[in-house]
Amino acid sequence: MSADTCPEYLDTICRRVFIAHGVRWHEATTVARELGCTLFLEVPPGHVLTDLILDSFQDVKAYPVTPERTGRNLRLAQQEQEVGTTW
Repeated sequence: MSADTCPEYLDTICRRVFIAHGVRWHEATTVARELGCTLFLEVPPGHVLTDLILDSFQDVKAYPVTPERTGRNLRLAQQEQEVGTTW
């Protein structure tokens, strides 16, 4: 979808929500960590947010989710849950 074919309501939502209000990434991840989150999965696949998490917190695991790694990511999440870690 290009800007020329974007419905007016969608354009309005994007401008009001995503452009007018910045993402408070550091605050959101810090609160998640304080609440006990030790596993972060980045969706859609990429590595920028995964790298930011790993740079910010020494005691967490972070992985990008890709179609090839979905099974591995699910196993990691299950292992974290079995040891009583909150995520």
